[in-house]
Amino acid sequence: MAVISLSYLALPKRYHLTSDWELAALCVMIATVLIIAASKNIFRHRSAFWISLAISSTIHLLIAHTWAKRTPLLSRGAGKGASFLGFFLFLGTYWLIRLLQRKFDPEKSPV
Repeated sequence: MAVISLSYLALPKRYHLTSDWELAALCVMIATVLIIAASKNIFRHRSAFWISLAISSTIHLLIAHTWAKRTPLLSRGAGKGASFLGFFLFLGTYWLIRLLQRKFDPEKSPV
């Protein structure tokens, strides 16, 4: 997270996001990095992991942006809640993709 944050801060000001997008991107970055760090290597080698991470992160970014737009100064608890939302979105998306894999291709998909 430090490398991503420092890379962003090193950019010229004209490439920085607006404050509501910055807050949303921060919540999504925290959730995404924690999901990748907490997952086992076996899950990271599956395409379902990366597809569900991309889909859930996109949904999370849109929800967090809408949330940040409605309340410009999120409290500390609300920021934590926005980050945890990404974790639950990922779990739901991963479960749905694995369910669809098993339904449409039961021989190739391990249980």
